[in-house]
Amino acid sequence: MTRLSPAAFAFLVLVACGSQQDASGKPVSDAGPADAPSPWHRTFACTSTESLTFTEPTGASPQTVATLSTVQIDDSGAGRITLTGADDAGVGCPLSFDLSGDDATLAPGESCAVGGLSVAYTSGTAILSGTVLTVSLDFAFQGVVSSDAPAVSVAGSATLSSSCDST
Repeated sequence: MTRLSPAAFAFLVLVACGSQQDASGKPVSDAGPADAPSPWHRTFACTSTESLTFTEPTGASPQTVATLSTVQIDDSGAGRITLTGADDAGVGCPLSFDLSGDDATLAPGESCAVGGLSVAYTSGTAILSGTVLTVSLDFAFQGVVSSDAPAVSVAGSATLSSSCDST
């Protein structure tokens, strides 16, 4: 069985729930108005579990990891919200969701490229219940992970489940 180095694995995990950058690589900040009346427009502290299944490298064991992150939600007021995550690594992508009351569904075609990895989100939900946000994301990934160890080609799929409290 092939195992990823701890640093390579950590990089892969942080792609799904890290801080966001725009196309030029600059950090994305809270773009919404400070006094937005939307219950969605706020910051959450999240505990997440990510389960990864690898198709490459051949024989790599499935892995599960727990992470802590902060999620900022911006509500454009047009039936769409953007979730932007942040953790210590500072890697990730903003994701758009279509609103329907207290539920939101991942917008079609969400994807990103981060540090040699391509991530294609296949489904996702965000559910707001008072001050608690529950997020679920499914995605596929592929690319090259490099860190302290030699570069490793990776591919596979993952599920991220997060429980978040408003801060």
